[in-house]
Amino acid sequence: MNIMSFYSRRTLISGVVALTLIALIISFRRSMPDAIHLRPLNSPPILPSPPASDFTHEAITLDSPVKQQTTLPAQAAPTPTPSPKPEPIHTYGSTSPDRRCEAFPDQGDILLVVKTGATESYNKLPTQLLTNLQCAEDFLIFSDLEQKIGRYQIYDALDKVNDTIKASDHFELYRAQKAYQKVHGDLTMLADDLDGTIRDHGWNLDKYKFLHMLIDTYHMRPDKKWYVFIETDTYVVWSNLLQWIDKNLDPKKSLYLGSPAFLGHQMFAHGGSGFILSGVAMHDFIGRNPEMVESFDATVKNSCCGDAHLAKYLQEKGGLKVTGVWPMINGEKPTTLPFGSQHWCQPVMTMHHLTPEEVSSFWQYEQQRPEIAKFLLFEEIFKFFVEPHLLAEREDWDNLSTDEQIRPPAPTEEGKPDPEWEKRPEAERKAFLSFEDCGRLCATMPDCFQYSHHDQICGLSRTFKLGHRAPEKDGVKWRSASNLTRIREFTESHRPCMSPDWIDI
Repeated sequence: MNIMSFYSRRTLISGVVALTLIALIISFRRSMPDAIHLRPLNSPPILPSPPASDFTHEAITLDSPVKQQTTLPAQAAPTPTPSPKPEPIHTYGSTSPDRRCEAFPDQGDILLVVKTGATESYNKLPTQLLTNLQCAEDFLIFSDLEQKIGRYQIYDALDKVNDTIKASDHFELYRAQKAYQKVHGDLTMLADDLDGTIRDHGWNLDKYKFLHMLIDTYHMRPDKKWYVFIETDTYVVWSNLLQWIDKNLDPKKSLYLGSPAFLGHQMFAHGGSGFILSGVAMHDFIGRNPEMVESFDATVKNSCCGDAHLAKYLQEKGGLKVTGVWPMINGEKPTTLPFGSQHWCQPVMTMHHLTPEEVSSFWQYEQQRPEIAKFLLFEEIFKFFVEPHLLAEREDWDNLSTDEQIRPPAPTEEGKPDPEWEKRPEAERKAFLSFEDCGRLCATMPDCFQYSHHDQICGLSRTFKLGHRAPEKDGVKWRSASNLTRIREFTESHRPCMSPDWIDI
């Protein structure tokens, strides 16, 4: 009986323990959703709140090279509150429609043609493909090597150049690129195998592309009304381009349009800014001169610039002279544009020298414009990209004041001061001495908006620009200043633009 009683008590105790464990497990599982939250893999980590304390941090603003000390007061421990449901944030990416394209769909009569080089194509083209070129239903890309980026074909504009010219020094990079491509080599390592810089070799190759690019484009797409030629660092304001072509250009005319530049007496459309040829002009020039390519290749080697040499042939073979549409087709970008009466109420169609990051930033800005169909004028670019960042003075900054430069006077052959220099006003004669002296000269000139000083050079500007950083180098220090009062007076007296100042053709 005692043995049985012992086992009975043991069984009873075991049963109670088991039931207690089961109850605890059930209770724990029911409480799990409130205690453990599984987050998606792409959600931000949950970080502990920092302790309240007095501390100083450095707030560095984008538009100023000066670090500003900001002291933050001690904060009381926050009272826990229910987290609000986050509002959806609209971002523009591969799954978002390009608002420019929705407002101005491609009608199929304009062809964008992009010129690049193999050593830069993978750095610059992807951004263009994701942004600037999104609205074009069809476009062509030409380079100095046949390549592919994803599903996009890049054509070799130089494949038809004769072998004699391909064997010349100007084609050293071309031959090296071909050799690297055969063994899947890294083109960024080419510099080690070249006599000179990739930049110099690329420039030599580039001038041969222009005519070949035009000929191949015409044969591949002969039925377009308009051909717009750009480079990988060119930005096209699609909405302005389409509206201007539709309202101001006659497709029945033979037209060669661009931003005029000069090489000696030869006027030409600057290639980097972009240029436009009508379908009629392409037919008159290429369709009627099938044999001119040999002559072009043999003579362009002696020219510095392919766009200038192309203009020479357009004039001689096609009877075409460039019609200037500057500043709408422009060689600057937001940080270098010279804002003023010539860059204010005019619509901008192209800009040049934009980095991939700047191309993306401008595209993002276009997506967020409240009125996407409204003409994009230079005034709007100033308001968004430049005006918030102008400062009265800046150190280690070049604001591109180059309209007039005052330098120390050169002595005459006799070693005496130049008498003509001595006739100048005192403020002008002293301007090169210091930043302050340069500023005093600017103050005496009613049309001076900004100035800069470095290395005994006083630079003055009749327009206003943002510019860029210029760190001290070899003991040369840059200082820049803007007359914010004069700039404000100009902007207030010229706003709003009542209508776009188009250039009529």
